[in-house]
Amino acid sequence: MYSEYIYCASSKQLSSWYGGSTQLEIDHNDEPTAADHGDVLYTIGKSDTIGRYMVAKRDINPGEVIFTDQPAVIGPDNNAKPMCLVCWRKVTGYYTCVDCGWPLCGDKCRETKSHQRECIFFQERKKKVKITGFGKPNRTYDAVLPLRLLLLKLTDKRIYRLVCLLMDHVENQSNYQKKRFQEISDLIRVTWGFHRDFTNAEVKHVLGILSVNSFVVHDGEEDGMDLIGLYPWTSLMSHACIPNVKIITRDDFSYVCESTVTIKAGEEIVTSYHHYYFHLFGTMYRRSDIQNTWSFDCICKRCNDKTENGTYVSAINCEKCKYSYLLPENSMDYDTKWKCLDCDNTLLNEVITERLEKWETEIENVDKETEPEKYENLLRKV
Repeated sequence: MYSEYIYCASSKQLSSWYGGSTQLEIDHNDEPTAADHGDVLYTIGKSDTIGRYMVAKRDINPGEVIFTDQPAVIGPDNNAKPMCLVCWRKVTGYYTCVDCGWPLCGDKCRETKSHQRECIFFQERKKKVKITGFGKPNRTYDAVLPLRLLLLKLTDKRIYRLVCLLMDHVENQSNYQKKRFQEISDLIRVTWGFHRDFTNAEVKHVLGILSVNSFVVHDGEEDGMDLIGLYPWTSLMSHACIPNVKIITRDDFSYVCESTVTIKAGEEIVTSYHHYYFHLFGTMYRRSDIQNTWSFDCICKRCNDKTENGTYVSAINCEKCKYSYLLPENSMDYDTKWKCLDCDNTLLNEVITERLEKWETEIENVDKETEPEKYENLLRKV
C-alpha cells in the first residue's frame, strides 16, 4: 500500500523508530474491534471480497481526527541498497556487527536497544548475515521487513495477531511473486535459522500482507534508500480514487487520520493507496497500476464514471471531428473501445495506450532545465 502521504524525515529521526508496539488489549478469542484501538470515530466492517474496512461511527466533520496509529514495523523497501538498519544511512561494509554480521554505521548503532533486540535472535540461532555488493540494490534487504514482522510473533503476540488478520491476496499473486516469496522464506527460515519459529506458510502470509498493506514512510535521498512501514489500523481502510481522509505523519512516524469532507454515519472511510500525483492520471492508468501493485480492481465511484465526475481526466482529443473527445465506452473494461462523444470515431484501447505512452516518453525526454520551450510545443501538440 504505497500511499500518497510520503514523509521525508532526517536519519536521526528515523533511527529512533524502526518499529514500535501499539498498545492494544485484544481478546484472542474475538475479532478485533474499534474499541481495541481506543477512542476512535470508526467501527470495523467485514466483507468476503475486501476483508475488514472502516465505517464512520457517527457524522464526522471536515478536519476531525478519526484515529491515530503507529507502525508495527519499519524497514527498507524492496531492492534497497545496503543500509544501516538503525539509522538508515548507506553503508560500505567497513563496519559490521561482530555478533550478527549486519553492516552498520559503527559502535553507536550497534549498541542501540533496537539492534540488540534483533541481534540476539541471530546469536541464539548461531547465524550471521553475509552482505556483499555495496552501493547497489541488494535483495537480501527484501527480507528485513518481513523478518521484523514475524519477530512480533515472539515479542508482541497482540500486534502480530492483528496484523495477520489483514488480507494477503494470495489468490492474485503472480508466479514471479510466489517464486520470490519462497526465496525470502528460505533465506529467513533456512539461511538465518528461523525454521523452528516460523512455518513456510507463515512467512508467505506475512509477505503477502506486506505486499498489499505497506505504506511509504520515508523517501530516500537517492534511489534504493526508501523505507516502508506497516500500520495495523490504517491498513484496515479500503482504497478509493476520491478519498475522504488525509493522513498526517508526525515526527515519531505515528499517523493522524483526518477527514477532509463530511462523512455521514455508516459511510465507509476510504484513503488513496496511490501517490498524490496519480489523481491527475486517467482511470485506465490508475486501475492498471492498482491491479499490478495491490492485486485488486478498483470499482470506486470515479472509476465507474467514464467522465470521472465531470473532470474528463481520461479524455483524448478526437482527431476526426477536431472538436470533441474520446472516452472509454466501459471504464471497468481494460479492453474497452474508446468512442467520440459527438462523432462516430472509435479506437481500440491498445491504440489509446500506445498514444499515451508515446506522449509520456516525449515529455520525459525533455530537459526541463534547458528546454522549456519544448514543453510549450508538446502542450499545444497533445
